[in-house]
Amino acid sequence: MGLNTPRVFVPNFNRKVSGVTATVRRLVPLQSKQIELVVFGDQVADLPSVQSRWRALYGVLRSNDTVVWHARRNTEMLLGVVLRWIKGDKLRLLFTSAAQRNHSAYTRWLIRQMDKIVAPCHASASYIPYREVEVIHHGVDLAEFHYTPRSPSASLTIAQVGRVRAQKGTDVLVDAVLPLLQQNTQLRLKLVGLITPEHQVFADEQRKKIESAGVETQVDWVDGLAWSELKALYASADLLVACPRNEGFGLTPLEAMASGAPVVVSEAGAFADMVDDGVHGRIVPIEDVSALREAIGWMLDDDARRAACAERAYERVQRQFDVEVEALRLVEVYRQLLDVN
Repeated sequence: MGLNTPRVFVPNFNRKVSGVTATVRRLVPLQSKQIELVVFGDQVADLPSVQSRWRALYGVLRSNDTVVWHARRNTEMLLGVVLRWIKGDKLRLLFTSAAQRNHSAYTRWLIRQMDKIVAPCHASASYIPYREVEVIHHGVDLAEFHYTPRSPSASLTIAQVGRVRAQKGTDVLVDAVLPLLQQNTQLRLKLVGLITPEHQVFADEQRKKIESAGVETQVDWVDGLAWSELKALYASADLLVACPRNEGFGLTPLEAMASGAPVVVSEAGAFADMVDDGVHGRIVPIEDVSALREAIGWMLDDDARRAACAERAYERVQRQFDVEVEALRLVEVYRQLLDVN
């Protein structure tokens, strides 16, 4: 199948840089090498195959060939439905559903209009029991990360990467790790993430707990890191903890696993697809402070165990969470919808 074949249209209708936008930005450069693809909307001006909104919409309507409309949001699904009322069955509708919540009646109606549904993890797929859903995991660019075995050390660093807020479970991590910091003065905690004004009170509450425990010198607050600095953190941290209360997918554990850092995660997002408990790291119930503390201690108490988990985690990322595999599987879905051999 060459590049002069029926086209795929990928809208991105969100002015903010969201997780969905990040997914589009990762995939489009890879997919555009495999199939003729147009991306348009917000935050995509620098990508290959980009067009203006009006030119892209005109292209959908004027094409005599079957085309695919790949939506990831309700607004994008709705416009796809409207375009199909005009264009007919030659417009094939695909929706990627990452949400992990009960959908509204409106969203369920939109989903029923789609020709095919994909989801990035089994948890997201479980919220659409009325349609067949294909799970295609998000992936990371393995060329961006380097597996770095850790040397045994008395000084260990726990890292959390993500905005400081209740949704990310920063308070759960702080409550879990404070006794461990008190027991081991060489243990450090790095909290890497932006604190936005609406979550400043929450962040201040966590600082007060840390100060009251007398371990403030063992905790580093980092508002943000450049991409090169973040990769260096992944390559040096002894353990990454991601314990959100809810999560659409969550790439930070995969980025850490690709860098040789073992992980402790909650059951939110796609983490249950990434981690088998005790094999690639630990996975604990959401908001369970005691279980999280036990899992972190289990990982930190044994250098050999931690190294074995890190190696197996890296192998899993290579097998199942490579962004190139994600891109190719989506291209296969496009071709199925286009009915091109």
